[in-house]
Amino acid sequence: MGVAERKLREKKERAEMILDAAEAVFFSRGFDGSTMDDVASEAELSKGCVYNYFKSKNELCIGIVNRGVAHVKRMMQERISGTKGNALEKFMVATIAYADFAWEYPKYYCALQTYRHHRGGCGADSSYLNRVIDDNNAITAIIAGLIKEGQSSGCIRNDIEPEETAIALWGDYAGALPGFILNGTNSVPLYMKVIELIIDGLKQH
Repeated sequence: MGVAERKLREKKERAEMILDAAEAVFFSRGFDGSTMDDVASEAELSKGCVYNYFKSKNELCIGIVNRGVAHVKRMMQERISGTKGNALEKFMVATIAYADFAWEYPKYYCALQTYRHHRGGCGADSSYLNRVIDDNNAITAIIAGLIKEGQSSGCIRNDIEPEETAIALWGDYAGALPGFILNGTNSVPLYMKVIELIIDGLKQH
């Protein structure tokens, strides 16, 4: 490994270590109750060093959001690849994967709900913000791919546009779950009811 490659690897490792420290601080004290000094202390680094990697607390939070979105994408891909059914059945397991993500990674799930609050404090040039956007686009591409697959096999209507519908569907089921949780209702059956209605709307009747 050359000097440049080693330095790049060390930089990535340092950034991940800082994110680990930010998770420990934010998840225990809350975002508003934490400071960059707290993160630096947890990481055993100077605050100036932390600022060399993350321009603000907002960008640190977006870095954590990025980890959460990456988990969602991975879980969806794994569930889909392990399903031998048709496109609608694959869509069902992909949406269940999102619910499972919420239960298995509740802190990352909560971080995802803060995305809009923090993205403005990052700047359009933030690599972490752009990673979140890329992974979010990858998730909508997964859904669009399932729609196209279903249209080719005849189980999904041909009168819908895959990419636009994928964006709408990702927003629908990603938004339904927190709404049910905040209302204090039994979120799982209601979430599944939403998914069943969506699938019925996609079907070629």
